[in-house]
Amino acid sequence: MQVADDNVLGKGCDIDEEKAFSLYQKYAYTRGNGSCLEKILSLVENSTKITPVAAVPYIAMYAQECADETIRLCDAFHHAKYGLPIDAVQEWAWRRKGANMNIPSLMKNMAEFCEDKEEWKEAYKWYKKLQRIQPMSVDLKKFDVLEIKMITQKSDSSDIAMIGRDYLYGYHQKEMDTKLAFRCLAYAEKNGDIMASGLIGQMLFDGIELQQDKSHGYMLMTTAAEKGDLMSLERLLRLHVEGVEYLNDLQHYKELYKVAIDDGVKSNIPYACYLKGCCLQKGIFDEVDEKKAFFFMKMAADEEIPEAQYELALMYQYGLGVEADHYAFFSYLGQAASNGYLDAIALLGKCYSNDPYWKHQKRTFDLLNYAYNHGRNDVEWQLAVAYMNGYGTDICEEKAYPLYQKAAEEGNADAQIALCKCYFRENSFLGRNYKLCAQWGEQAILQGIKEVRFQTAYASLEIGKDERAKELYLELADEGNAAAMNNYACSLSDPEEKAIWFEKAANNGDSFGYWNLGNLYKDGRGVKQDYSKAL
Repeated sequence: MQVADDNVLGKGCDIDEEKAFSLYQKYAYTRGNGSCLEKILSLVENSTKITPVAAVPYIAMYAQECADETIRLCDAFHHAKYGLPIDAVQEWAWRRKGANMNIPSLMKNMAEFCEDKEEWKEAYKWYKKLQRIQPMSVDLKKFDVLEIKMITQKSDSSDIAMIGRDYLYGYHQKEMDTKLAFRCLAYAEKNGDIMASGLIGQMLFDGIELQQDKSHGYMLMTTAAEKGDLMSLERLLRLHVEGVEYLNDLQHYKELYKVAIDDGVKSNIPYACYLKGCCLQKGIFDEVDEKKAFFFMKMAADEEIPEAQYELALMYQYGLGVEADHYAFFSYLGQAASNGYLDAIALLGKCYSNDPYWKHQKRTFDLLNYAYNHGRNDVEWQLAVAYMNGYGTDICEEKAYPLYQKAAEEGNADAQIALCKCYFRENSFLGRNYKLCAQWGEQAILQGIKEVRFQTAYASLEIGKDERAKELYLELADEGNAAAMNNYACSLSDPEEKAIWFEKAANNGDSFGYWNLGNLYKDGRGVKQDYSKAL
């Protein structure tokens, strides 16, 4: 580079711009030095022998990683610099690339460009991303304007209400966004949509996005239910079953529910078909009829109702109303998960995690992590295993063990076993702790787990629970566990009894049993002293 600089300036040599450019070019490719690009640009801008377009490959090369060069290239295609023609396609391709590199100026540029083209959803996405990186760079009123424009692209209030429902639950590839859900539902409710009113009632009742107001939320749900809204009727009856709220006239709402379902089925409303399938499956209003339940559930599932896809998957899994079909189970479960149904996401993650080789590691981790982050604590154990072994993510014991703890506290036997064994043998993250070892071992034993009895017995003896330790060691000894025979002998105080149990352990091949029995013969404790036998 120094030689190139000298050739540009004629220091110690004749000025030779072409030779200087060749040297800069070589250095740029071999070293990737940004300062070299600046020299190339300076040279082509002032040279009479080298055309400016010669600098373009190097600008493009550095633009792959450098924000300034990406902006420079966009500007070149916009203003026809460096010998390039004006090219809107190339310009926007590089702007998008820069925006994806999280360059704030280009992200804002992309958002404004999409807004000018009335691509409201794309504009909303870029403004959202920009807000995450530079929170003060976007006026929050901008989101209000864009949300309304996104919503009103569809004039049918029932369509907008369904979009609101998708944002509320994260259905149909919609990222869960309760603010946007409320905007959709409020717009649809204003235009007279009953379902939207009922869903706003549920949001009020649960305190989602709105300040919790159970009485107002309950009123909105009952009003929507009276007008035949199935979602409100379903939620009210569920609240009654859960004992959260009691309907003044339960029978009246049950009759309304039945009529609304039957009317919906006659009108081929997919969600009504799903509920009809549920009723036939559980014997609500009609006798149990699994074949009919399957028929209605499949109708709803094929119309992309996530709840129905999940229930249909379970019907294929257990052979309810249809012949059990492993592939159909995974097909419909996958569809329900792809459509954002949380139960399906959690179950699919669990199913994948049951594979001993974790073939779908990244997919499994993503499913489990999503389910856990959205309140599904039943996947804590599987997620802990992923973090512990680096399945689909980096190994992170710091995240794994708190999940083990939570899962164990909630009764997961696998987690209780893992903690019992970890506290018994200690590791880089958990120190040896016999009290906790015994605690988790006992919890697992209560659930019928036998494999931690030895560790629990050992730990119990260490913390002064001698009788419990002896009880567990005897159980294991009766099953032929030689190590338990030896340890049981160690817990005894009578030398003669010790000798009997050490001999049993030795006869069953336990090396510690041999060692301990040898010591008794050497010292003449509990047996007649015999050096030959001791040896």
